Amino acid sequence: MGKRRATRFPGKRRLRRERKAGKAKGQDSLNILMQRPSWSAGRACRRISVKEEAPYTDLQNKVDKPPFERSMIDLEKKIPLIIDTDPGVDDAFCMLLANSSDRVEIRAITAVAGNVPLCHTKENARRLAGMMGLRGTRVAAGAEKPLIVPQETAEMAHGKNGMGGLELPETDKELDLLPAWDVIYEECKKAEGEMQIVAVGPLTNIAIALLKYPELKGLIKHLIIMGGAQTTGNHSPYGEFNVWADPHAAEIVFQAGVPMTMIDLDACHMSYLTDEEYDTFVGMKNRYSENFFEFMAKREEERKSRMAGTPFAGKHSPPDAVTIAALLDEDLFTYEWLPVSVETHGPCMGRTVVDYRNREGKTPNCRVVRGADRQRFVNLFYKMAEVYAK
Repeated sequence: MGKRRATRFPGKRRLRRERKAGKAKGQDSLNILMQRPSWSAGRACRRISVKEEAPYTDLQNKVDKPPFERSMIDLEKKIPLIIDTDPGVDDAFCMLLANSSDRVEIRAITAVAGNVPLCHTKENARRLAGMMGLRGTRVAAGAEKPLIVPQETAEMAHGKNGMGGLELPETDKELDLLPAWDVIYEECKKAEGEMQIVAVGPLTNIAIALLKYPELKGLIKHLIIMGGAQTTGNHSPYGEFNVWADPHAAEIVFQAGVPMTMIDLDACHMSYLTDEEYDTFVGMKNRYSENFFEFMAKREEERKSRMAGTPFAGKHSPPDAVTIAALLDEDLFTYEWLPVSVETHGPCMGRTVVDYRNREGKTPNCRVVRGADRQRFVNLFYKMAEVYAK
């Protein structure tokens, strides 16, 4: 196959038209990133050399067996943790749940554009970190836009500021001077191969970090993402929002050779609180009851009306909280190692393709949820309320 001719980066309107038509010009080549001067990570990517004919090959890590197992968890040590997030109402639950555990040490919180633009997600991350008293935790801003596709947000679900209109208390917590991908690399290097990352937004920051620092994949012990769907999506018939919002970044991460677990929409639907359980949780008075949990309860009442008559009625399942729960309780889910890839173009763009029978003989690259113990998730929520009541 001959060398592809250089392609001029299309404008936003043209990309939007092509996305609707099932195309994404230049989707086969990451060199297109270096041609986009308006992209916030342009400086980082211009230093990255990527082969035109096989853009992801250099990141792949062929292994003979799954690279992460429960036996690798040391229950006596605190887990060094980075949360990559786009806060987001359920992202806030994720951060609060992580902070309530004595098993983790949150080393950094990195913000990415997703549910709402970066100007809101980085501010929400900064204020949430301050509200939780995370003095030694770095908070950094990351990518403002997806790698290639036009940016689309989920303000209809999270409100204009991402927190459904809730104004988080101001804090003297400052943003890190370095961008998110540099903070991710520095903290992983400090952790000497023990770092775990929970990514609950689009995977743009993680993809940039892996591209800029090829050695990073060997420094990450485990990556858990909230993203993808084994059956149906939530933002399109096939695509879950986090993967759909930046499918090229997701495909880079899935094929990078990092030990990873996918907490997809189907896993989240297995882990939920009933109306009665959620009311019990909100009624457990603690330091965040009045200014956060009760506000979230009002938001849930709005959600109830939207979910009425659907299979999800009466079920409270904040996806990002489910994802951090998978880290805190390894017995919450049962898993299977399977090959997973991401559709980056066409009408199914953003779909996570799980090859259950491994017809192509690929090395399994991801732990996929196959079952759940719902009560363990409920117990984690109750325990969080008890911890914050002290």
